[in-house]
Amino acid sequence: MIDSRNVINYEFEQHTQTAPLFRVADRYAEIVVVRLADILVTEFVGPCGKSLVQKYTKKLEQVVRQFNSKPWAYLSVSRNFDALTDEAVTALVESFAFCTRHGCVADAYIINSPVGKHQVAAIRKQFSVARAFDDVLFTQFDDAFEFLSLELARIAIEYN
Repeated sequence: MIDSRNVINYEFEQHTQTAPLFRVADRYAEIVVVRLADILVTEFVGPCGKSLVQKYTKKLEQVVRQFNSKPWAYLSVSRNFDALTDEAVTALVESFAFCTRHGCVADAYIINSPVGKHQVAAIRKQFSVARAFDDVLFTQFDDAFEFLSLELARIAIEYN
């Protein structure tokens, strides 16, 4: 098990400053999820395998159901994420599909790993997402969070 006090990046903790909704980990990787208003913020750390992603997906589905299909957004702050195994990619595709069916209307990413970026872009490409991956890839938390907040506000105006 990874000691998350040493791994979870400073920026993530500084901006979220709230107790995680949940955390799943194995010897090599960890995933942490917090909620900031109507934005779920996740951090993937390390190389993520199928078992870990399946645990994450199961817990994430419980959290997503709490939105009751109300619009929400997803932000991945994963500077220390390496990559997914092929089996984990398949599991994450299922998670992405569940989220889009249950109210996720916008997503944004902070990922340094070239392999991780490629994998996430490929997952998103399987769905009819409105924006290209490069348009939702950020380097700063504040920029990504503001983008998602504005997207949620725009969507709220359109539906009211």
